[in-house]
Amino acid sequence: MADTLEKIYDNTLTDSSFDSNGEATIITTNSSTRHVIQDIKVKQGSTDIPITATLQDNSHELVSLSGNSSGKEIIGTSSSVKVKATTLPIVYADHKLSIQNEVTNLRDFTIPTVAGNGLPTLIDKSTVETATPDTDITGHTYNNDNSMFRQYWYNVGTQGRHVYSRYNGDHDTDLYILASNGTTVDFSHTTNYYPKWFDGHQYVYYLDNGNLKRVDINASTLSATNIATTGHTASHSTYGKCFGLKDKYIISWPVYNNIGGKPAVTDLTTNTSRFLGSTYAANVLFVNTNLPMYLLETSTGATKIIHFTGNTNMRLIPVDLVSTDYQAQIPYEEITLINAGSGLGYESVAVIGSRVYYITANNQMAFVDCETDTPTQGIVSGITIPSGGSTMPHGNDVWGAAYTPSSSTISGRTYNVSPSIALRITGVTSS
Repeated sequence: MADTLEKIYDNTLTDSSFDSNGEATIITTNSSTRHVIQDIKVKQGSTDIPITATLQDNSHELVSLSGNSSGKEIIGTSSSVKVKATTLPIVYADHKLSIQNEVTNLRDFTIPTVAGNGLPTLIDKSTVETATPDTDITGHTYNNDNSMFRQYWYNVGTQGRHVYSRYNGDHDTDLYILASNGTTVDFSHTTNYYPKWFDGHQYVYYLDNGNLKRVDINASTLSATNIATTGHTASHSTYGKCFGLKDKYIISWPVYNNIGGKPAVTDLTTNTSRFLGSTYAANVLFVNTNLPMYLLETSTGATKIIHFTGNTNMRLIPVDLVSTDYQAQIPYEEITLINAGSGLGYESVAVIGSRVYYITANNQMAFVDCETDTPTQGIVSGITIPSGGSTMPHGNDVWGAAYTPSSSTISGRTYNVSPSIALRITGVTSS
């Protein structure tokens, strides 16, 4: 058969066209067929989640499919040509937020999110869901404790336990892990000045005299295990801190103004620690170390510390947790909130991914998204926060984490994104 100039491939690939490795086979040749690819036209179907990909022949990369291309590529006999996507599979995550809207009730909100692998999370592509009815915690221990920075994580982990934590200023750092009945205390740590942090899923961490300890709330019997030595030599005292990123990093210090308590970062993948600044205490590297701090991460892996300095200001501190030895105050950006908060500073806020969620003075759920160098701000539509001391008796604390929705939950939703890539490949076929 003579060589023919023709379309070799002309089709549109959607996210469902790709397997779990992000690969879609588009051309196969038999023992007698060959192609010479001469021109490729590429068209993206979604600007929200573009499919970044390469064309591969038997695992050899031929060309990037980021734009139209031309040239000559020979596809031999018995070959398999695939599109290898780097931004797939699509990543689904639910930002689940919780508040205590009454003495005996918790209210949960779910913000569905969607993203391509390595791309910023899209928040507003599916409807926010409010749990109905509210969770009844009548009779639960500490349901009426009115402390600063309070969090009541309900039914988390495989044992269905509840995690209650509170921070009452410079020294009260109490933690209680309750059994599924909400009254039996399976584990507690209430020693003053010992800072603690819960990752929202499985592990509670706290600093204990130069040791980072961890409690696995999924264990049948709870105990604290030493997982890393931080190198701290100072005793626990005023404004100690422990906060982090799930399964990645913990930042901690036992006291804010003693070089023996200088801030340490522990890598949870290796359980090794180093100091952020080898010669400076926390109050030199940071300002306002008396306020609760949080750690967030962007889609590129950049890490930033945030804390609120009042109802209208948030401080954003980009920080290198891998290698930098800071020898002066770490530069920060002061963010003026377009939606004033209420009691910010000592109210608990929720930091999920690159987003910070907080309750405004007029009872709305606001966010600051720190994905880009210039953070974006707004109000989460579809969330109603009760107002007044009778319906929000413990202030405007909010807490939460990201969870992976089930496949049935995903299929039952409408996500307003349609990633696809259309390819028209032309050239010469010989067989």
